[in-house]
Amino acid sequence: MLDLKKNLQKNKLPICDSTHYRQAIAECSRQRKLLLAYVQSDLHPRTQSFITGTLLDPSIVSIISEHFLIWPVNMTSTEGFQYYTEMGGLTFPFLTVNCRFSGKDRILRVIQGELTVKRFQEILRATITENSIVIDTLRSYSSESRARDEIRKEVADELRKETIEN
Repeated sequence: MLDLKKNLQKNKLPICDSTHYRQAIAECSRQRKLLLAYVQSDLHPRTQSFITGTLLDPSIVSIISEHFLIWPVNMTSTEGFQYYTEMGGLTFPFLTVNCRFSGKDRILRVIQGELTVKRFQEILRATITENSIVIDTLRSYSSESRARDEIRKEVADELRKETIEN
């Protein structure tokens, strides 16, 4: 799995550093991006061709870089097996698109089985389009939250200065 993460990062794909789903979805929420969970099976015959021929295609990398963080997890790990099972995984490659919205984790799309670059592009773009209201709300909420945090910090700084001066 370490090799997969390094390979994805080397090819400019944004990766969640976490090995746990909860941490990965929280990281995506903070960065205002969707989570693209990728459960890998090293034993599946299509794994390598999916990575090199589809996932690392420049057009896919471009879409993912703009809208997603990837959470790669291996089927042989406890977290990977549990996630694959809970999401109803049947075959590989297996991916889901998730987001945290209004404090709840949402599965926006389950993607499994062999994919061409064109088909994967269509699925990712359709997912973004179909969920644009959720994505826009998520991004604007995060911007508002950051603005409130900035105001709180400024007020606290002013109070601190006044306290020191008095």
